[in-house]
Amino acid sequence: MMKTEVEKKDKQIICTISSLKYSDRRCKGRNYMDTKRVRRLLVEQGHNPGDNLVQSTLDNKVDKLSGIWIFEDADYIKKEALTLEKTEPNLAKPRTSNRRKNSRKSKKVLDKSVEDVIIEE
Repeated sequence: MMKTEVEKKDKQIICTISSLKYSDRRCKGRNYMDTKRVRRLLVEQGHNPGDNLVQSTLDNKVDKLSGIWIFEDADYIKKEALTLEKTEPNLAKPRTSNRRKNSRKSKKVLDKSVEDVIIEE
């Protein structure tokens, strides 16, 4: 049995998870949580976690019974980036490919000249 608490504070998502001991009779198996699983849990709950600021692990079989994960709130970052960032037109010259074109290749002539040939017997 796991207890999960999620709260948003100051552009961050704070997730606290605690579990019962593995030997407790109310516990129904091993509980293991790492950053990847917590991120998936937050996405399923409708949050949008960004970069991980604080990470932890939870494993009730090894007696790590609680963990705290702190993520940046990606929704807030997107809104802030849109308001602060102004795009300027790109004045750089467009890149061209370095591949040689077929028209630039020299063509080799196999027969130097075409002559009429008369065969006599």
